[in-house]
Amino acid sequence: MLSNPFKYSEKPQFCRFFRSLSESKRQKIYRNTSVHIFVEEIHLGIMPIGGRSRSHPDFSINITGDVKNKEKAKELLNSLASNNRLSTNELVCDAVDNIVKSMLYSGKAYYEITQDTPDFLKLDNFTSDKLVNIFGLYFQFVPEKDRKMWKKKLVVKVSNSIWKIEIPKELGGSSGYRKLIHSLGNNTEMYPKCYDIEKIVTQSSDFNFNEYINQTKVYQYRLLELWGGNLRHTSTEYANEYYLIHRIVRFNRAQAILREHVINQLNILLNRKKIKSIIEVKGLPTVQSIDEQLKKLEEGEAKFVEIINTTRVS
Repeated sequence: MLSNPFKYSEKPQFCRFFRSLSESKRQKIYRNTSVHIFVEEIHLGIMPIGGRSRSHPDFSINITGDVKNKEKAKELLNSLASNNRLSTNELVCDAVDNIVKSMLYSGKAYYEITQDTPDFLKLDNFTSDKLVNIFGLYFQFVPEKDRKMWKKKLVVKVSNSIWKIEIPKELGGSSGYRKLIHSLGNNTEMYPKCYDIEKIVTQSSDFNFNEYINQTKVYQYRLLELWGGNLRHTSTEYANEYYLIHRIVRFNRAQAILREHVINQLNILLNRKKIKSIIEVKGLPTVQSIDEQLKKLEEGEAKFVEIINTTRVS
């Protein structure tokens, strides 16, 4: 029996995952080493771990509003966090990090808005697989193999009960991100797919592995041009030190874009749900401040170590 699609549910109705789809092509791509490193590097540098930053000791987060609205905002954020947090810094950092982790799976994340008490709203993440939006209604079709586990075939909810957040357009949007991950996962293995690695010991080969590695790194850097980053490559064998540092700082800039986007979307959600509170983050590098540091780097006015410490959050 379907719940009323036009009212908040006391408990989440949408399915969080589908086991029958666990071996999908997308999941196999995420096992690629380059993809794993890229995704992990993004969320690890989004917010200071534990709500503290050595590089930015003046970092702080404030939630504005009266007592009741602040309590509502914190309850919403607690539903996004891994554990109940004592400080506002820890709470917001944990919530933002988990949002970003969810977004990085397919370039977007969906949350069902639930209301187990009259005063407080919560958010519950659910899979975007088998999900369609038709005329303002979200339909989630449960695969046949998963119906016994979830005890349902179909979930229907009005769009007002859903919060959707996507990779910002400045970073390619959700479709650009998925294309990037697909290309990175399919074309950056340790050896080409056409090469029979099992015969490497018994059969002589004129395959040039060094050249393949070199071309793979060039391909990776081209793919990541919008994001920056070097996938933890620190060797100057293929690129000089200035180029590697420049990519690191640009990656920090991409993280700042993503961080500011998530905070902004959370504030829009609070306003949409008539919670009169605003999340204010102070002391972390902004996109504008990183652009200024990049200009100094390009003009030779900043030391490499100094500019990395200034533009990262940890």
